[in-house]
Amino acid sequence: MDPNGQFLYVVYTGSNAVSVYSIDNSTGVLTSAALANATGSGPVALTIDPTDSFLFVANFSANSVSAYTIDSATGLLTELSNSPFAVGAGPTALKVDPSGSYLYVANFNDGNVTVLAIDPATGSLSQISGSPFAAGTGARAIVIDPSGAFAYVANETSATVSEYSINATSGILTPVTGSPLATTSSPESLAVDPAGRYLYAANVTANDKVAAYSITRAAAP
Repeated sequence: MDPNGQFLYVVYTGSNAVSVYSIDNSTGVLTSAALANATGSGPVALTIDPTDSFLFVANFSANSVSAYTIDSATGLLTELSNSPFAVGAGPTALKVDPSGSYLYVANFNDGNVTVLAIDPATGSLSQISGSPFAAGTGARAIVIDPSGAFAYVANETSATVSEYSINATSGILTPVTGSPLATTSSPESLAVDPAGRYLYAANVTANDKVAAYSITRAAAP
């Protein structure tokens, strides 16, 4: 869903497409706003920047990210002329930081995170220095806390969660002390509460349970 709650976007892995629906604010009813737009091979996830200007799609089979501009009035998508953009092998999840400056992509097959700077005028992507950053085996999901200071990656195969601090100026990821965090099962998705106090991990091999963690912030020097 876009940040303004006007449009819903859905990726279709089998047909390599993304569809747009308008949302009735009174009833929640969806109306198709556009035929499916072609994207890269095997799209599995999407995200929208905080300004509601750009939409990005992770293409698992093509090892790429497709980038689109969003028409604010209609929700329709227009792919950038230089899209798609190369990332790591098997991208499965992606998030834009709260400032809208960087796109973080979890690459399942490579076990790392690609970080791309977002051109605020065009939505074009460029990989930052030092990217990609190591994660665990089977990097499946990624989430960024509301402050934009920390990122977390669920490593399904290695049953860990990688934790990073984010450099707000450069977008660089630095593992925090104790990372990766060992889990008792295989985390597949993550969520952080709006206040940034707790991290939740959905596990696929723990009898469908959700693990909860408290987030501790180091005191300012």
